[in-house]
Amino acid sequence: VVSETLTTHEYESKTLAKAFEEITGIKVKHDLIQEGDVVEKLQTSMQSGKSIYDGWISDSDLIGTHYRYGKIMSLTDYMAKAGKEWTNPGIDIKDFIGTSFTTAPDGQMYQLPDQQFANLYWFRADLFERKDLKDKFKAKYGYELGVPQN
Repeated sequence: VVSETLTTHEYESKTLAKAFEEITGIKVKHDLIQEGDVVEKLQTSMQSGKSIYDGWISDSDLIGTHYRYGKIMSLTDYMAKAGKEWTNPGIDIKDFIGTSFTTAPDGQMYQLPDQQFANLYWFRADLFERKDLKDKFKAKYGYELGVPQN
C-alpha cells in the first residue's frame, strides 16, 4: 500500500497495518511518500497497467481520473457480490463522511473515504447585521441578506 505522508496515514501504516496482520495473517507493507509522488506513481501505474502496489490511498479528487482510466473496481459492486464474504456485514456506508466525493459519474463508489479535509465557510457577522448592507442586498437580489445555509 502507498499513501502520502499525513498523520492519518502514518497511524494506518504503523498501527492498523500491524493490527490487520495480527487479525488476518496478511502482512501489509505501507509506504509513506510525498503527495506528488503518489499521484505520479498512480498515473504511471494506470497508464502502464503495471503496479508495484496492491493498494493505494489517494485523494478523492482523483476519483474522476481513476474512473476514466477504467483501472479500478467498483466497491459498490464488489462489497455486494464477489467480495461480500470479506465485507463486514455491519458496515454502513452512510457512516462515512464524504462518499459523494468517492462516487463516480456512474453512481458507483470506488473509494472509501479515509480522512476528510474540513470545508468551512467563514463570514463576518458584523457585515450581515448592517442595515445599509441589508437594504442594498434586498434591493439588488429581492430577498433578505442572511447567514449562508449551505
